[in-house]
Amino acid sequence: METDEDYLGGFSSSHLMMRGLMGYGIHFTSKRIIGVANRSSMFSGMLTTSLLGGLATLGGKLTSRLPPSEAKKKIQELDETKDFDIYKDQISSLELKRPGFFGRGHLLITPKSGRPIEVEIAPGGRDYEVVRNLVKTFYPEVVKTV
Repeated sequence: METDEDYLGGFSSSHLMMRGLMGYGIHFTSKRIIGVANRSSMFSGMLTTSLLGGLATLGGKLTSRLPPSEAKKKIQELDETKDFDIYKDQISSLELKRPGFFGRGHLLITPKSGRPIEVEIAPGGRDYEVVRNLVKTFYPEVVKTV
């Protein structure tokens, strides 16, 4: 972790999926996107999601900007449990697709080299809007909506 890295926000939800498995978290810092698998708490995440109208987070809140000491701790925790991370300067595009009534949407992270990373967004709740806002805060220059 870099010392000048700020935590911008993130959340976990049973509506977010990676490789077809429900229960995923996505977090944004000033430098990178960090994905975290939450499969061990998938069932509790589904309950939280249904009660909160689409947002499933630790303590029932969307994690957003934190004081510097808490942000550093949060980033360290994410580094210990991350499924992937990708630095802003390695990203060529961020594609957002809104979920339909039955179909899934996605956040497609296309690196300058290597394979794209797709985080699927299931219909229902506010997850798409939250991801969209975080992506636009993180790196608006490369965001495209399909």
